[in-house]
Amino acid sequence: ELVPLDADNLDWRLRLARLLMDAGKAEEAEQYARSALEIDVTSTTARSLLYQALKAQKKMDELARLEAILGEDTGPKGGKGKD
Repeated sequence: ELVPLDADNLDWRLRLARLLMDAGKAEEAEQYARSALEIDVTSTTARSLLYQALKAQKKMDELARLEAILGEDTGPKGGKGKD
């Protein structure tokens, strides 16, 4: 396991999700972005990474469902955001 299972380890999960997206591994990035959101549901970075991963996998129905629940992408690449 690359990321320790420490519940407070949001930064590591975000970093790994970002690196996986940069490496073209959207499916794995999705897992870490979801994990980050479980730690902090208000993280706009985690939400943005999850949305990017879903788009890359063409999971548009899942993306639309999550946007309805969590709101549209307002993360670093999607506009203004909290983190």
